[in-house]
Amino acid sequence: MKRALLSFAAALAITGGPASAVSAAGIAICNNSGGEVVFALGYVGAKGLESTGRFESERGQCATFLTDGATGPFYIYATKPDGSMSWTAHGDKTDQAFCVSNAPHFVSRNADYMKDGKLACPGDAVVQFMLIPDVPPGSPKFTFSENNVTDRP
Repeated sequence: MKRALLSFAAALAITGGPASAVSAAGIAICNNSGGEVVFALGYVGAKGLESTGRFESERGQCATFLTDGATGPFYIYATKPDGSMSWTAHGDKTDQAFCVSNAPHFVSRNADYMKDGKLACPGDAVVQFMLIPDVPPGSPKFTFSENNVTDRP
């Protein structure tokens, strides 16, 4: 299952600042990593914490995601398709667990998979997403880069 989860990809460049609960007109995601990335995003939806993905981003590409109804704080998890790099949380107090899937364009609601106070995703596909600060406020933008990769397996 770990290998399957590594088929997500993305990098993340963030300028510092605290995250806040905001509604955004979307999150701009850009890819300066030197290759394709695949990623998933976490956010607060109508029924609580949700994750959505499997989005692909080619080198040099920018696009806007989560333009309808998502509010912050926002989170991200990603990896290169070959598993050579990933961007994930490592026990930081600001990270958040979400369910993920390799299915294209999935949406997963954490509330649907809670058992005994723990997140129990299908196939044990629980991943720790990194918090994305909302800087500047109301205009979240993230640029994937090899300089901010968290893992090089």
